[in-house]
Amino acid sequence: MQVKDYLQTLHDEGKIRVEKIGSGNWYWSFLSEEKNTRDVTMSRLKEEQGKLNAAIEELEEKVKLASELRGEDEGRTELVTQQLNLSEAVGVLRKELEGYKDNDPGEVDRKRKEIMQFEAKAERWTDNIRVLEGRLLEMMGGDREAVDGVKREVYGDEYIEGEGLREL
Repeated sequence: MQVKDYLQTLHDEGKIRVEKIGSGNWYWSFLSEEKNTRDVTMSRLKEEQGKLNAAIEELEEKVKLASELRGEDEGRTELVTQQLNLSEAVGVLRKELEGYKDNDPGEVDRKRKEIMQFEAKAERWTDNIRVLEGRLLEMMGGDREAVDGVKREVYGDEYIEGEGLREL
């Protein structure tokens, strides 16, 4: 089986040829075919390299032409410096605005709604846990000690003896 897999891999890579004659498969490989394949690949790659080099030269010419047309004058450097200074000032103002975010009425309302959603989810899961504990008590035939043992095992460190789950 390993030989068959190896031969299939060589065939998939195009390194050998296969011909079915009768009930058997005949495998062969000629060095000239492999050399021709490499030569074709090499010529294709050289052609692609030539196209890419021409594109690079064309783009470099366009960049050079654009920089000559734009010109480097004092006004431009002054504007670039001013833009950098204003960008820094905007960053400082954004940080200051972030400090006032806690007093924003919209932000406070959003946080209240989020807290209400979290409380509703916590209440729902608490109800689910109580329902499961009740069902477990029914299944254990009312044996509270067995139920407490299961709770201790399932809840781990979150279980407080006699009280149940620890408050978070």
